[in-house]
Amino acid sequence: MRLLPRYIARELVLPFIFALGIIVFILFINFFLRAVDRFLGKGLDLFTILEYLFLNLAWIVALAVPMAVLIATLMSFGRLSEDNEINALRSSGISFLTILRPALVFGAAVCLLLIIFNTRILPEMNFNARLLAGDIRKMRPGLDIEPGHFIDNIPDYSMIIRGKNGNLMEDVRIFSKESKDVQTSIYSETGELSTLDDAIIMTLYDG
Repeated sequence: MRLLPRYIARELVLPFIFALGIIVFILFINFFLRAVDRFLGKGLDLFTILEYLFLNLAWIVALAVPMAVLIATLMSFGRLSEDNEINALRSSGISFLTILRPALVFGAAVCLLLIIFNTRILPEMNFNARLLAGDIRKMRPGLDIEPGHFIDNIPDYSMIIRGKNGNLMEDVRIFSKESKDVQTSIYSETGELSTLDDAIIMTLYDG
């Protein structure tokens, strides 16, 4: 009877590894394509970019593992059913619980490891990723500002620019959000961002 659990476990582990790799790859590529425009051409060194991508792998793995377990279970037991191996095992007097026991043990082991990962590793890596993103914004305060898109993360104000030339922003327009009745608008032909300790300073010219 020891051969059967090892056989079913092997049928589960290989599809799990394959599915996990594919899902992590797809999610990582999706994240990378969204993040690459923010970093490339901004003067950041390669190590900082790789560190940011690595730190964001944590939440990708946390999302991918449950999906990989589901796919591995469907693939392994689907193949066993297609090849009539489950019927053969049942005809030999082996109960469904005995057949399912390796899958239950495998699922419990993955669940335990994922709980440890989500409670110990994931928060730390997410925290470090946010710290690194904040440091990047301090080093390059104009990193999140894209021409033609409203910036709404400024307290009580929204901003839009027409273009950027390095750190110099062109056609800067700032609108207040405090009151719907009275709105303050600020216009400047050019402007630039700089940092002072934890503060971001915006300097406007020809406004």
